[in-house]
Amino acid sequence: LDESLALARTLGDVTRELFALNRLGVVAGTQSNWNEAERLFTEIYMRAIAAGNLERAMNALNNLGVVASDQHKDYAKAVDYYHQSLALAREIGAQEMVGLLLSNLAFMDIQLGRLSVAHAKIQNGLELAQRLGALPLVVTVMLNFAELAHAEGKTNRALALFGLARRQPAWSGDHQREMEEALARWALDPSVAEAGLQAGEALDWDETVRELLQG
Repeated sequence: LDESLALARTLGDVTRELFALNRLGVVAGTQSNWNEAERLFTEIYMRAIAAGNLERAMNALNNLGVVASDQHKDYAKAVDYYHQSLALAREIGAQEMVGLLLSNLAFMDIQLGRLSVAHAKIQNGLELAQRLGALPLVVTVMLNFAELAHAEGKTNRALALFGLARRQPAWSGDHQREMEEALARWALDPSVAEAGLQAGEALDWDETVRELLQG
């Protein structure tokens, strides 16, 4: 990434420079160097706005929301960042990003106890992801349905949704990390958690998605 950043600066390619800086910010966050991540995402946002690059500004705002949520537990600030990012996503027609931001906002609603509001956002995100055929986003939204189920006291249902989601080809390392973080928060007995996950593997994907859209 440092080499990519140096090349972008040599070429005077601001967009590629912002991409490299963004990935460096993501790496910093993964290493729990949140101050550096926040500094980089803020720099990206300011420079993107100055350059008129709304796509990179949108992305930076979303990442600042993640920092506010994951590091500072400042959910109100995270919601503000996500709303700003969502406005830009809608302005430039970045539909998949709209779906992701609806999912992110729903997760904030869950943390704040606004479960019915969260449910509506997650459903909207799922509808959009399905319409776009964006399976990785569908899996992301499924994880939030699991979070919502647990918040509603339906832990078995939550585990089943996780188990179903992790069977999908679009399941990624990020999805795995999010699931592991959720299971750690829920403080379940490992054998109980694994049994619930395995039970979910017997669910039918298409049928479950239809249920979630209708529920």
